Amino acid sequence: REIESDKIKTSHVLQLQRRIRGNLTRRRIKNSHPDFGIWAELILKINKMKKSNLPESFGKTWAELKLEYNYVAQSNEYEIYEDEALGVMGDEEGFEQETKLEKQDGIVQYSEDMIGESADEVKVLTILLTSESLKWLRMQKDQKYRELFHKRINQLANGGQSYCLSKRLKGSRHGAFETKLDKGQRIIWTQRGKERMIWFICKHDKISRCCELIDLSYDRVLKDEAHEEIKFTSENSLNKDEPEMLANPIANVPLKIHSVDVDDLDRLLIDVNWTPPLKLTSNEELIVTQKGTVLLLGRSGTGKTLCVCNRMARDRLVHKPRKEKFRQLFVSRTSRLCEYVEALQKRAGEDLTAVAMRRVDDFVDEMSRLVEPTKTWQDCHYISYEKFCSDNVLPIIKGTEKELDALQIWTQFRSFIKGSYESVRLKRPLTREEYLGLSKDRCRLHLEQRRRAYDIFEVYQRLLDKNGWWDEVDKARHVYTTMEEKFTELVGEGVMPLYTHIYVDEIQDITQAEIALLFLVSGNNYKAMFFAGDTAQTVSQGVDFRFEEIRSIVYGISEGRFRLQRPEKLTRNFRSHNGILSVSNLVLDKLHAAFPAAASKLPPDTGLVLGPRPGLIMMDYDEISNIFKENTRIRILVRDELKAGFQQKLRGAGNACLGIRDAKGLEFRDVVILDFFRGIPDKIHNKAWKQLLIGDPATKIKASTAILDLPVSMELELKLLYTAITRSCDRLFFIETGSSQAWSAWRRCLKKDDLAIEIKSDVIGDRGVMTADDWLIEGIEMASQVSDIEVSGAKRMLLRAINHFQKANNKVYEQRCFANLRALEFLGPSSPDKVSEDDKLTRKRGNEVVDAYLDAGLVSEAARHLRYKCTSPGLEKFLRKEIMSLRKVVRLRHNSM
Repeated sequence: REIESDKIKTSHVLQLQRRIRGNLTRRRIKNSHPDFGIWAELILKINKMKKSNLPESFGKTWAELKLEYNYVAQSNEYEIYEDEALGVMGDEEGFEQETKLEKQDGIVQYSEDMIGESADEVKVLTILLTSESLKWLRMQKDQKYRELFHKRINQLANGGQSYCLSKRLKGSRHGAFETKLDKGQRIIWTQRGKERMIWFICKHDKISRCCELIDLSYDRVLKDEAHEEIKFTSENSLNKDEPEMLANPIANVPLKIHSVDVDDLDRLLIDVNWTPPLKLTSNEELIVTQKGTVLLLGRSGTGKTLCVCNRMARDRLVHKPRKEKFRQLFVSRTSRLCEYVEALQKRAGEDLTAVAMRRVDDFVDEMSRLVEPTKTWQDCHYISYEKFCSDNVLPIIKGTEKELDALQIWTQFRSFIKGSYESVRLKRPLTREEYLGLSKDRCRLHLEQRRRAYDIFEVYQRLLDKNGWWDEVDKARHVYTTMEEKFTELVGEGVMPLYTHIYVDEIQDITQAEIALLFLVSGNNYKAMFFAGDTAQTVSQGVDFRFEEIRSIVYGISEGRFRLQRPEKLTRNFRSHNGILSVSNLVLDKLHAAFPAAASKLPPDTGLVLGPRPGLIMMDYDEISNIFKENTRIRILVRDELKAGFQQKLRGAGNACLGIRDAKGLEFRDVVILDFFRGIPDKIHNKAWKQLLIGDPATKIKASTAILDLPVSMELELKLLYTAITRSCDRLFFIETGSSQAWSAWRRCLKKDDLAIEIKSDVIGDRGVMTADDWLIEGIEMASQVSDIEVSGAKRMLLRAINHFQKANNKVYEQRCFANLRALEFLGPSSPDKVSEDDKLTRKRGNEVVDAYLDAGLVSEAARHLRYKCTSPGLEKFLRKEIMSLRKVVRLRHNSM
């Protein structure tokens, strides 16, 4: 007990001594640091903030938040590319002065003291042009500016290193250089290994902004470590960290880079309309240069069409100079895609005299006229899918069958019984035994369903024979059979092979009978084909496509001597950002879950950058017309069978209305998917959408269980929706003119996972459709400019940012702006000059400024102003360390969650 008593006494004595020493220390600090009392409250506040639950954005600057969201706002696009910024016509005086300075070797000579750090001396093989630099070149109406630009580019290509040609810009983090074009304009470029990339041509006062955009282009790619597929150049780059792909700094898409060989630079001067080819990634380059027939599988926007165009150009380069017969055929299901591919190649200056562009239906018609000029296929006897579903056909052939629906039956006829490669080769439909013998992987119906399907087919075929009707498969099979019988004769006449190289885009919408005909017109040259497609976008009724069937066709044609490799795959999306792809991936997940064999499984679609989430809107047709009729960028996608009616209802905006199938293979900046769910034909499919997306709350059946009982036609519905979503490059809106069960389920599904934003039609103004994400990123963009402008202008910018955050319904950033505004009020109109020790009022105001910046979460600004407002070096160092530690505390806390 005595020992314990002594310990207690000792403890009390030690506590008393500590308090005394603390009081003495505080007195000494107060006497030596007159502003200690002013800053004492700040120390207490910092300690309190460390224990509180601060938002994740605390401590991040506005610029960091802007990069974190990683997408750009609508109003900020092209701000640097207005005519006055580009200097379209240039400066006559500047041009003349520049011309006088040039010496006979074409390089301006400067005195020794003027020459700064320049680019490394590297032999340049290729000049790269961004879309914006190409745009500037096309805008030049005066030929002498084009000539001057051409001269400078040639000097750069030849390794020119003078101060005039390659002045390194110190403000750029990614090695940007400037080349003097004339007195007022500069060419801004970077070096990428053996390539020099021209980013912008701008006026001198826009150079710093251009450097910021170049840095932003790199930062938006490199910040996301999840993009493991982004390859870094090694063979063609001096910097191993140089990415193959860059983000467009002014849009939510990858940067389009055009490649010009040094030998082709003169074409930039001669041909104003020439569009140099887009630079391919290393994976695309391997696919394009692969020998023999190529199968290419890739989701929407992964560059399949670009690979097709480049393969066609390469084959022309390799084979056309030879004296052999050379003729190319491009085929797709839609005329729009044919026109698009033709336009791409014409803009690239390609000679298309030996190229034919055909819709598959037109191709079959052309071959029919070739082999049987006198035979006619009367349109009135043609059985389309719509006519097949009518009362004149389906009820007659279906009888009492209830399980198999119209689409299932049509698919069995078109893809297997009549339209399979075996049927074409046998010159007749498959027998019942042959049809029942197809593998499960190929035909997904079980045996009993197949028996009933074949029973229906027999009735259907008798009906066709009786009435003289025909369908697409009948025509393709007949043309194939006739051409094969006359093949030797046609070869003798020099007609066959009609085409030496054949390319097909969207191959998944073409039947096996039509594919067999394509092989035949090439003389069964199974080593000169290029087929690209995506099984998740099979939207043609009745086509059940697998790449394996093409491999089987080639194996059969070669009599077992040749087997095609499995499809090459593209998985990086170059069209859409992750805001759109997160929704398209949801649709694919539902498709794979409900119909496992419906599409080839690939890794989830990934974009290069983030982007705004899609919008969900309810409005009537008049509102839609008024908003979108002046917007030339937007396209309205609807179900194909409803397109004509919508074009009438939308009046002025009707020209922008396309069917989903018509739009396949194309891309548009902004897309509206109109009345997709209201266009669902019946209650059964409405209920099916609800079961698929959210389950059935009434029976407590979850979506994962409900998908087992979906109608088979839901597979096509999901593929249609996926195809429509992935047409959009930047902004996507789902607009419905009326409520439905399926629409309610779709809204709930997207909003549950925070994948889309609800937009009310009454908040849409003159600027068009602005989502909460658009208002948010614009507000952040405005707030990020505050530190670079004077106080009065900064206040106005913050007030505008507050208005944007209110529209985005973001309370955290709104309060942050108010606190930032309060800091500026305390700061006053003067700059943060160092204060004297006697200016107690100024020190107190300095404390209020730092306090307000902490409330705003702007830790770096608080520490910066502390430097100017605190007169005690030791105390300033201590306070700055405490302030900066707040950011670390917040980061650790949120990482542990």
